[in-house]
Amino acid sequence: MFKRSQEINNSESEKGYLWGISMLILLFLLILFGITACSSSIHFIN
Repeated sequence: MFKRSQEINNSESEKGYLWGISMLILLFLLILFGITACSSSIHFIN
């Protein structure tokens, strides 16, 4: 029983790892987009 739950945990942690990486990439893209949008808006104001 314990061994089985450990195996399940391993697969879940693997999924969580991939999910975390994808979230980090999304966050990075959002920040990048935000910075470019802010700089372009500043250029428009100036």
